[in-house]
Amino acid sequence: MRVGQGSGVEGRGKGRAVRSTLDPGPSTPLPRVREVTYEPRLLQQRHAHAETTITLVLAGSLRETVGSTQEMARALSVVVKPGDTEHADQFGDRGARTVQIGLTECDA
Repeated sequence: MRVGQGSGVEGRGKGRAVRSTLDPGPSTPLPRVREVTYEPRLLQQRHAHAETTITLVLAGSLRETVGSTQEMARALSVVVKPGDTEHADQFGDRGARTVQIGLTECDA
């Protein structure tokens, strides 16, 4: 497992993100599927990912902020973000366990 690299962004604040061994790494052609576990109350400052991401929240919760809009995602929620969408994440008191799929236009 690699520590401190959830979704390619190091967490700031309390906690950290842990990618499971399902993560093929950045050199693997997309689409990529990975399981990521986030520690309780982890705060990720505003950032963006080049690829479009589809995230299934398996357990826990997160609040995602895009611009001035905030959305809550709980267990069994699906979050879809186009590539290059700037967002910030605040994980709940129990953290979150997710499965993430990364896609590029080449995958369409």
